[in-house]
Amino acid sequence: ESDVVLGQLEIPVAPTMDAFAAGTSRGCSPILITAPAPRDATALPAQLWPSVDIVVANRVEAAMLVAASGPRGDGVELADALRSRFGVG
Repeated sequence: ESDVVLGQLEIPVAPTMDAFAAGTSRGCSPILITAPAPRDATALPAQLWPSVDIVVANRVEAAMLVAASGPRGDGVELADALRSRFGVG
């Protein structure tokens, strides 16, 4: 029994989304670890983000996902940008 389901970007996104759907149907919170983050966030399907409750990203990954030109600002600023762009934090 678990309360969370973890996914990461080291495997294809489709199985991760399937795992998130299965976990959510059993009351689990989906957590996405964004390593390795794609250089272009549009490479990830838009359907991924509504299925994610929590994103775990370092500053470089967060900056890549929000299309910043490298890490800038503090972690709070990047987290706010992730929430704004994808609706998750």
